[in-house]
Amino acid sequence: GGVVSAPAGVEEAVITVDQHGIVREVSAGFSEQFGWTGEELVGEPLVKVIPESYRESHQTGFSRFLATE
Repeated sequence: GGVVSAPAGVEEAVITVDQHGIVREVSAGFSEQFGWTGEELVGEPLVKVIPESYRESHQTGFSRFLATE
């Protein structure tokens, strides 16, 4: 694989979290594609936007990622 860029005129959906899984930044592309605004998410846990059925596996993977820093 290589790097895949978004089509021209489409901003990528990017959400930035800190080491505790708290949302710190939300791109306009994320807001447009998923309907969540920065005002709704900044300062909130990332799991707020993850469907409940995926939350446990997300937490496991996030913990594993942090352990490899």
